[in-house]
Amino acid sequence: MYKRCTTEKAALQQRQFEVCLLAAMRDKPYREITVSSLCEQTGLPRMTFYRLFDSKDDVLYALVDHALTDHLNFFLPEDQISSAELASLQNFFAYWHAQKPLLDVLRKNNQSALLIQRAIEQTITEESEALHRLAADNAYCGNEILTFFICGLFGLIVQWHESGYEKTVAEISGIMHQLLINPPIRFPLPSDNL
Repeated sequence: MYKRCTTEKAALQQRQFEVCLLAAMRDKPYREITVSSLCEQTGLPRMTFYRLFDSKDDVLYALVDHALTDHLNFFLPEDQISSAELASLQNFFAYWHAQKPLLDVLRKNNQSALLIQRAIEQTITEESEALHRLAADNAYCGNEILTFFICGLFGLIVQWHESGYEKTVAEISGIMHQLLINPPIRFPLPSDNL
């Protein structure tokens, strides 16, 4: 597990390791990158590494989690999506388009599913008003709805990236907008009589 930083210095050091891992993953397979090489490239001692992380995997988790946190203040939809919410969708997809270097190394190292996994974990534990409202409105299946939504959303991001961003930010946002307004499949709510 990576540590939650309590000082600015620790947060900067943690970020150094994340940036270093991202750069290293561009040049070589993830499995060949070592803690020693990360320490060497950052110029920080192993003691600092282990104060911030338990393992190399934790650096990758922190890298993905921080990318998610930077833009997972995404607004969950209600019955209708307004033009302001469509703009939020466009900002969301523009953000993930800008995260191409991260998505590239995840794909290259067969780690794209990690983005979806971490997004689900982060969303379900997130303390946001929209998530609490969704869970309250759908107490019988709040986490399942969130999991379904996040899998679809981040699955779409991964597929969009793998297509070489074949569609523009506006086009992919429009597709997501239509899916939110008019889902292709509607499931019946569970009956109280069951």
